[in-house]
Amino acid sequence: MITLIAALAIVSGSHAPLAVVNPRVAVATPLVAVVPPRVAVSPALEAAWMNVAVCENGGRNVDGSVYSGMLGISLANWYAYGGTQYASTPYQATFDEQIAVAMRIQAGAPIPDQSFCAAW
Repeated sequence: MITLIAALAIVSGSHAPLAVVNPRVAVATPLVAVVPPRVAVSPALEAAWMNVAVCENGGRNVDGSVYSGMLGISLANWYAYGGTQYASTPYQATFDEQIAVAMRIQAGAPIPDQSFCAAW
């Protein structure tokens, strides 16, 4: 019996982890990484949420310990509304991914009106 604990394949200079399908045959196949779905937000929707971002963090992507990203999403909400399917924190996610999570938080409510940076 052949036992294969772990293996790496070098493909074009990169290291790809391998999984053993059948240890008796000792044939290794590449593991497939789970990639989160790509989020595409319309330019109009992105512009509306950019108003929120400008009010929340001056339009900057902030790596905060409680509130993070361009939209100032709390880490608790990021976890609760599925943000980790994109990245560990809002700061590490794209703006479109942050918008997707913010829309879940809003649960279909309109985009917060940020006239004069009012609280929402």
